[in-house]
Formats: sequence, structure tokens, C-alpha cells
Amino acid sequence: MKRIFAYVAALVCACVEAATWTGGGDGSSWGDPANWGGMLPTATEDVAIATGTGEKTINLGGTDREMGALTVTGAGKLTLSGAGALVAQRISSSVNLDVDAPVTLKTGGNVVHVAAANRTIEFRKPVAALGQKHIQFTSENSNGPMYVNFRDVFTAPQATMLMQFGSTGSTESTSVHFYGKVTLAKLSCCSSGYRSGWCYLHASGNAIAATGVCYGGIVLAAENAL
Repeated sequence: MKRIFAYVAALVCACVEAATWTGGGDGSSWGDPANWGGMLPTATEDVAIATGTGEKTINLGGTDREMGALTVTGAGKLTLSGAGALVAQRISSSVNLDVDAPVTLKTGGNVVHVAAANRTIEFRKPVAALGQKHIQFTSENSNGPMYVNFRDVFTAPQATMLMQFGSTGSTESTSVHFYGKVTLAKLSCCSSGYRSGWCYLHASGNAIAATGVCYGGIVLAAENAL
């Protein structure tokens, strides 16, 4: 009986632990189990990657990489590239994060979080959140600007997107830039504290049913139309 309980406890622990990048394989391939301590992350596991102070590139390969939450820490830069998609419930980064792969935000987890000052999260390929009802973009309370840039289309036709930026102690603004077409049910831009958060829509032909602002702003490029 004790063995059974021990086995069940081990299963529970395995479910809640995050898969941690060790780089012990080739040091660059997501699909190399040795880079994860011997086992690739499962579709429900959280993933933790520490960059250190330098620049790191991880190749997703041609396979979609699905996970729970992705948390990137360190003081350097991480580039995620490949033909496969990054599928996650939450993306949080305290480093400059460059995602050169399609992204899908899974139902049940809907936050993109900038966790340090003077940092940028860059999405270079299409981002989709199909079926999502709410999506949040948040930033840490910090003395320094923070940015999220979407270089391609953003598609979430059923979702209300809330931009919620750093509060007390923040002396610089945070901004989210959409350079491709945006499809949303509603876009709301909010902030608190000393400086405002801003959302910039640079492309034309956006399909946004409603907008709202509080202590921030939504800025349209000259050629933009909602």
C-alpha cells in the first residue's frame, strides 16, 4: 500500500513540476530530449528557460511545441525560431524575447507578461487565440519602458483584449504595437500609476467591434481605420 501511495505522489509531483531547459544536448534544439534533462516537455507542463546574460537561440523545428506556461528568465536575449508553432497558455519574459514562429494562445490561459524594465517581447509571425474570451497583456511595476510588438496578424475574433500596464513605481510607459491586421471583439487599454500605457494600431483594415481606454490610450496610424 505504501508503494502505491508513493507512486501516486510521484505522479502528482510530475504533473505540477515545470520542464526546465538545461541545454545538456546540442544546446539549441527544442526537440532534443537531452536539452530538457532527458524528456521533452508535455503539452500540459509549464516550461522554464533561463538565458543567463548572453544571447541564446532555440530552434523549435518543424513540429508544433505545446505547453502550459512559458517563463523566460535572465538578463540576456532569447530567440525562438522554427516552422512549428509555439502553443502556450501564458508567456512571461524578463529578457528580450524574439519569437520568430507562429504563436497560438491556448484557451484557459491568456496572459502575455513583460516581467522586467527595458525589455521587449517581439512576435514576428501570426498570433492566434481562437476560442478565447479574454486576453490580457500585463507589465511589471518597473522604472523603465516595456514593449510588446506584433509584426504580423493577430486573430482572436471572440476575445476582449485588455492591456493592463504597470502601476505604482512605474516612471516609464509601456506600449503594445500591432503592425499587422487585428481581429478582436473588443480592445481595452488601461494603466495606472505615474505613466500611461499605450496601444498602437499601425495597419489598416482592422476588425475590432469595440474599444475602450482608461488612463492610457489607443493610437491609430494615419491610414488606420476601425
